[in-house]
Amino acid sequence: MGMRMAGRRYGHGAAVAALLALWACSGGAPADQAVPGATASASDVDTLPAPSSSLGTGPPPAALHPLEGTEWIVVALPGAPPPPPGVRATLVLDREGGVVHGSTGCNTFDGSWEIAGTRLTLGLTTIEGRRCDDALARLETDYVEALRRTGSFRLRGDVLELLGDGGVVARLEPRSTTGG
Repeated sequence: MGMRMAGRRYGHGAAVAALLALWACSGGAPADQAVPGATASASDVDTLPAPSSSLGTGPPPAALHPLEGTEWIVVALPGAPPPPPGVRATLVLDREGGVVHGSTGCNTFDGSWEIAGTRLTLGLTTIEGRRCDDALARLETDYVEALRRTGSFRLRGDVLELLGDGGVVARLEPRSTTGG
């Protein structure tokens, strides 16, 4: 786990270095006590002053969208047979980086997602290429097509309905509701 700045992930060492630089710039150590080439130890970090409100911390993180971070399980693909018993086709919208991932019931997929109001854009970029039996291959084909046709969504209680031009293309429930 690290710190995220301007689209890049930095380790904890970079975070410590940034804090020490801020501390030094804010007058944390008198110039006559600076030792060229000295390194900070863990005990040095514990003595850093609290960040000044004048430094600013950026905007607070946006609230999670109700769809984010939940594993959604396909319960119905209108016009298609139901998923076989014990098979889970899933969808997860990760907050970090707008990444979507899930399972078709046979293969995994990932890509990108974007929400604006009730508009939902899913861009699948990778689908694993494992061979599936006939029932799972049919589920995969139907589910991937539903994801590609999705242009918006609505929540009805705990049920997520993915909508395309012709109406509902998939119904999903959060994992906790489906017994997971």
